[in-house]
Amino acid sequence: MFVNQFHVNNIKEQVTRKNKTFMIALLLAFANTTLAYDFSAVAPSGQTLYYKITSDTSVSISHPNNYSAPHWGTYEMPSGILTIPSIVEHNHRNYIVTSIEIHSFNNCSTLTSVSIPTSISSIGGSAFQNCKMLTSINIPNTIDSLNDEVFRNCTQLQSINIPNSITYIGISAFEKCTKLSNITIPSSIKEIMYNAFYDCIGLREIIFKSHTPPNIYHTSFFNVPPTVPVYIPCGTLTQYATLLPSMNNLIEKAHAISSLSADEQKGIVQVLITPTCAKPNAVLNAIPFEGYRFDHWSTGSSANPYRITVSTDTVITAYFTIKPDGIKESEADNIRIYVQNNRIIVEGAEGKTIRVFDTMGRLVGDQALPTGIYYVKIGNYATRKVAIFK
Repeated sequence: MFVNQFHVNNIKEQVTRKNKTFMIALLLAFANTTLAYDFSAVAPSGQTLYYKITSDTSVSISHPNNYSAPHWGTYEMPSGILTIPSIVEHNHRNYIVTSIEIHSFNNCSTLTSVSIPTSISSIGGSAFQNCKMLTSINIPNTIDSLNDEVFRNCTQLQSINIPNSITYIGISAFEKCTKLSNITIPSSIKEIMYNAFYDCIGLREIIFKSHTPPNIYHTSFFNVPPTVPVYIPCGTLTQYATLLPSMNNLIEKAHAISSLSADEQKGIVQVLITPTCAKPNAVLNAIPFEGYRFDHWSTGSSANPYRITVSTDTVITAYFTIKPDGIKESEADNIRIYVQNNRIIVEGAEGKTIRVFDTMGRLVGDQALPTGIYYVKIGNYATRKVAIFK
């Protein structure tokens, strides 16, 4: 049978080209698998992490395998409590750790908690997906978005603090985080994508901080119990009800006020009136201990009690100072305070107003009190500290 030699040569050339193409594909696949990271180093918490050099001064945390197959294989996956460093050394050179790439910790099923440094500015999608023992993670305020599936199927994650730097929560970011019990959406959030909190059946409280609701999709909170309390700012019920039609327990809540003492050895602060939507005013009362006097509030005011209109979540601190010479009033020297049958007894203060506070600054009555520390304020005299023991 006659065979065209040109045709035979053409077939050989095509086979040779296919073999070359196949070998190149194999080499590329091998390179992608083996060169998924540039170096590894031991973290401060003892786990081995894998890094990719992104510039002369920075690196990103990477998954040791190819992203298309984010399983650890022969590599030892990080477990337990992980502390990610902000700086890592390689070949006698320091690099700043600036990002966590996609899939970096995917399927780290024995990772329990993660501490992320402020040097990191981005976390890739699916970075912690399927970390089923992860219970807590801190997100620094250098991160601006929570990307798709970043914590998907972290079934033991109980709570997470979303900082005010975050503007975007991606698709399925917290999907199937069934132990997540509460979530606060800061006012910085502009968009909550599809299925972001899908199947978060353990949620017991949702708090929105923004007067302008973020863009929320119809499945953003799909399969979240509809009776979960959803706290929203005063005057925003109509807007949030439109965006969250499946949630039937929307509650307008006034801004919170927190009061602190700059030095709890010198005095405490009592909140006499808390703000409401109808009356957004608060009244604070600073109570100095014996030998000290109230000086001023962190706002600069020296009024005491102090009335303030609360237009945003507010923290106010009271400052106390040492009394001048003549700390004890001579009349007060005759007052006797003691404990009997778990009651605080005051003698020698007839005609004077007597008030007793607990360590939280709350006014308590003259009933039998549980074991603890209490403060007794008699008229305008210095406050006295009283301990009740078993």
